[in-house]
Amino acid sequence: MAKRVLLVRFSALGDLVLTTGPLYQLKRAHPTLSIDLLTSEVGEELFINSIDIDRVFRVPKGSGLLTLTKVYSQLPKYDYILDLQNNFKSHYLKLFVHCRSFRINKHSKERRAFVKNRKYKEQLQKHVTEKYYEVFQKAFNLKDLQLEELRPRFPTQPITMDNTFNLKEAIIIHPYASQKNKEWPYIADLVDQLILNHTPVVIIGAAQEPVTLPQHDLILDLTNKTSIREMASFISSGKALITTDSGPMHLGIATNKPTVALFGPTTKELGFYPEFNNTRVAEILDLECRPCHIHGGNVCPKTHHNCMVQISVDNVLTKLKEII
Repeated sequence: MAKRVLLVRFSALGDLVLTTGPLYQLKRAHPTLSIDLLTSEVGEELFINSIDIDRVFRVPKGSGLLTLTKVYSQLPKYDYILDLQNNFKSHYLKLFVHCRSFRINKHSKERRAFVKNRKYKEQLQKHVTEKYYEVFQKAFNLKDLQLEELRPRFPTQPITMDNTFNLKEAIIIHPYASQKNKEWPYIADLVDQLILNHTPVVIIGAAQEPVTLPQHDLILDLTNKTSIREMASFISSGKALITTDSGPMHLGIATNKPTVALFGPTTKELGFYPEFNNTRVAEILDLECRPCHIHGGNVCPKTHHNCMVQISVDNVLTKLKEII
């Protein structure tokens, strides 16, 4: 009988996308595994048609103990729990699903100590995909793999448009982030440079304060107008992606699209740095105040925001030219 596995990862978008590469390798090594996913609404949207996931169980955002108890008590029996979340919600699951459990070491204390006083740099060199894969290795004795082999994978449906907008030549730009410090102030200047060179631009993402751009035949602003899967399709249909350190950055990598990522308050040591083929990072390396917050933060502690302000449009365009 096939072994049954419950994979646990609730959020957020980027974290969920990054599970897909390790999951692909696990399924290729053990194709008879039956793998279910316990996740959030975002995870349900991402994985509902995944060939590597059999069933998706959703935990609503902000669920309290009553809701968790209801969801967990209805889960079937499993042979393994692969816990990529490692928080209270995933620990509470053990009261209801009794089987072997393997948890990720997120190195949360080390990451916070690195942000605060730059300790544990040597211990913080692994990408999050490698940490996910370590959990699978512990459970199933998988062989070691290179980072590129753990690259996230996300199939998309092609976007068809009329001939008035050349999507294949478009630069897709995601200017938004969940933390304000991660947003770059020169998006409008970048767009001006691109359209000056007759390059189409597509703006994607969700925001309470959308970027302000002029009306132009070469600009397609889809802010707050797409689902996650639709956004991924636009990314994969364009020529390249320029993005903040955010979930859509990982979608760009997962769709194998040339990607330039803007990194300011966060750094490689926090685990989400895009070190895959066909990616570049625009950042200011010699700032002692980087990183200033484990998630990026909303207010610059130094008030100058130099980590983003000092990234020039020319810098970003140079990185873009390296990969397209």
